[in-house]
Amino acid sequence: MIQRAKYCTKTEEIKDDAAKKEADKKNLLRLISFVKDGKKTLGFTLLARAFSSGATLLMPAAMGSVMDNLATAGGSPEMNMLMAGFTGVFAVASVASYFRTTLLTAASEPIVMNLRNKLFQSLVNQCITFFDHRRSGELLNRLSTDTQVMSKSLLDNFASGLRRLIEGIGGLAGMFALTPPH
Repeated sequence: MIQRAKYCTKTEEIKDDAAKKEADKKNLLRLISFVKDGKKTLGFTLLARAFSSGATLLMPAAMGSVMDNLATAGGSPEMNMLMAGFTGVFAVASVASYFRTTLLTAASEPIVMNLRNKLFQSLVNQCITFFDHRRSGELLNRLSTDTQVMSKSLLDNFASGLRRLIEGIGGLAGMFALTPPH
């Protein structure tokens, strides 16, 4: 389909602070809308992150139990059970970490594709004067690299924020569980 060329005169600038905040809010919501394609995979990623972080939070308690048992019982059968439990915690953490990484990578693919499609459509709809001032190869290169950087940044920040949230909640729960009531 051949589209008619658009002729632009000038771009609008947002000068009002309230309008800037509203534009930022709309941009954030638009950015989040790209994630909807990978929502199911991101849900499984959340589950894997919860197991991984939970196992990480259990490691100090497991190590404390091992040390307490070594100090009191030496090489007892209870010690063997504790070591098996400790090995299980490490195994759960490793498997959950693998699935989290794999699922996060799988979730990023449709997000990048959707982002590239939207940006390419936006590029196609630009006015002729836009292309007079910019080279098309440079624009396509930016399209490719910026979408990749955006996806990596968005997903890394999601994963990091999720980890901090789960570990913070787990840490607080552990502190309340271990603190004797007054």
